[in-house]
Amino acid sequence: GGFTHSICIIDVIAKFSLVYYTRTTNATEFLRCLKWLKATVKLMNGADVKCIYCDSFSTYLSPHVIAPWSIKHGIEMTVSPPYRHDQNLSAEHLVHLFQIGCRQRLSQLIGLTFKGRIIRDPAPFFPWAGIHTNQCRNLLPNATLERTYSIVMSPLQAELDCINQPQRQVIIPFGCIGWVLLETLATGYEVFLYSFAIRICVKWGCYQPI
Repeated sequence: GGFTHSICIIDVIAKFSLVYYTRTTNATEFLRCLKWLKATVKLMNGADVKCIYCDSFSTYLSPHVIAPWSIKHGIEMTVSPPYRHDQNLSAEHLVHLFQIGCRQRLSQLIGLTFKGRIIRDPAPFFPWAGIHTNQCRNLLPNATLERTYSIVMSPLQAELDCINQPQRQVIIPFGCIGWVLLETLATGYEVFLYSFAIRICVKWGCYQPI
């Protein structure tokens, strides 16, 4: 708990998006995000992250924390100037959709009972609302991918390279009771506990958010 910030990440080719939560805007937390991103991409499709395009948020771009790690792993950090938001259009659009989706889902929790108490302030459920929002987005057909491949395709389908193998996906409405299997991943990658369920569900081709 205690997450107050989110970092939205999007693959410029597959349009697949990820959301990483932080408690502060320190560079060390951004470094954890980069490590998590590198491990997640490797786990999903075996690819290596080669380039990260981001805005010029000085809090995150510490030369003593981020630069040594990116150089060590051969990752190019390309920074967009603050007056050129158009160069970061995909991420800006994702942030906008993320904010709308979170508000819609959190409002649905008001009045529900959780652990014997009526939910009056849904703010503590912000991370779960964001994960559900992102999962839904990755399952929906994407217009850019449709123009590229001339077939109806979702970002998840493109990220997993299942271009000719559409999969049937199941997603539970936000706020419903669901079951999630949590298990330890013996891969050696740096991951967070709350992301285990997401990756396991991706592997199954079935999303079941908490």
